[in-house]
Amino acid sequence: MANQTTFNTTTIAFIIIGLLIGAGGGYFYSSSTFQPQIDEIEDQATSLFSQIASQTTTIASLERDIDDYESQVDDLESQVSSLDDQITGLQSQISDLNSQISDLESELEDAQETISQRDETITALGISISEMNAIIDEKDANISELESTIADYETQIEALEAQIETSVEMNTILATSSWLYLLQEIDLNAVGETKFDLVVIDYSRDGDDETRFTSDEISDLKDSPGGSKIVLAYMSIGEAEDYRWYWQNSWDRNRDGNPDSGAPSWLGPSNPDWIGNYKVRYWDEAWQSLIYGSDESYLDKIISSGFDGVYLDIIDAYEYWGPEGESGMERTSALEEMVDFVLTLAEYARVVKGVDDFLIFPQNGEALANYSEYVQVVSGIGKEDTWYDDDAPQPDSYTAEVIDYLNIFSQAEKLVLVVDYVTETDLIDNFYFLAESNGYVPYSTIRELDTITINAGHHPD
Repeated sequence: MANQTTFNTTTIAFIIIGLLIGAGGGYFYSSSTFQPQIDEIEDQATSLFSQIASQTTTIASLERDIDDYESQVDDLESQVSSLDDQITGLQSQISDLNSQISDLESELEDAQETISQRDETITALGISISEMNAIIDEKDANISELESTIADYETQIEALEAQIETSVEMNTILATSSWLYLLQEIDLNAVGETKFDLVVIDYSRDGDDETRFTSDEISDLKDSPGGSKIVLAYMSIGEAEDYRWYWQNSWDRNRDGNPDSGAPSWLGPSNPDWIGNYKVRYWDEAWQSLIYGSDESYLDKIISSGFDGVYLDIIDAYEYWGPEGESGMERTSALEEMVDFVLTLAEYARVVKGVDDFLIFPQNGEALANYSEYVQVVSGIGKEDTWYDDDAPQPDSYTAEVIDYLNIFSQAEKLVLVVDYVTETDLIDNFYFLAESNGYVPYSTIRELDTITINAGHHPD
């Protein structure tokens, strides 16, 4: 196409030149006559040359575009070839996958054949799969039942172990054959040299918090040279004592035995038999909060010092506040409130504080034996003046009533400690004889409780 275009352009150029030559020849004949025609032809020739030049440029551009198109066609053909190669590769992969699928289908057929053979075997044995599943379910149920039974046995074993542990502890307590009661002039070394099985002492050397015994001192006393000991801390819960850490002098500033106007509402009058001791409304929460419930409370101090338990005094305070009591208050709930107080202390020490073998020994208040839960919870009981009031014999009716109550505790396998403040030798001997005859553990000393008394003929083993 480019060659054809070049030919046409050349032809036109020769024609135009011929015309010019012809016209030039005529010039010799008559230049004036043909001059206008010559000018017109020259203008036409100039216009044609211009058109020829423009077409030549356009043709050259078209030729370059054709070359570009041909190059793009070559690129597309190369891409198509590459895609063909990729398609061929994918087809090969598809073929491989189809082959793998075929292999898996073959394996599946083999597995199905194996299952079929096993089913036939099971059928031949006369047992269906559902029957086998039922047997398995039954075995699982039996296993579950056995596991439950084992768990029950384990629970029972734990309970038995706890009972055995409790029995061992109770046997240790019940094996007690002697005890010491000492609240003043306490010398732990001297106490440790004795062979008493059980000792009741104050939680501090002088009764105040500054001379409180440490856990190391109490631990040493438990395992002392004279032999191992059960160590109880004395704690009065029915009276307040003016030498204790909780006392404030403003409560009875003139020391007349009657609480002043700023004293707490739970504080009652002083005990005329024990100067510095005051009756308390023990059911009052404010008083009880001094006894237990915080690190600074009485019972918590005793527990942290490592005592084996407490020896609770003035349990019989319900007699003072109750019907026909000296207070005149006629509080009908006084007895039950003392029972609840003791039970609460036991639960607090054993459950809240986690000392599950903590011992609770109330002193006096033996009539609370009528409350079975109370008897069950306490570890034993201490009783003063059973046969003698100092060296004077108690009325037989009184002693008989006390023994009836004490026997309720001993029949419940609770240790019964008795102390009579007799000083005459024959009375001491009689007291020990009567106490031991009833299965109680006796101790005779002076009422001030400031002396380690070892009575002749009644030495602790």
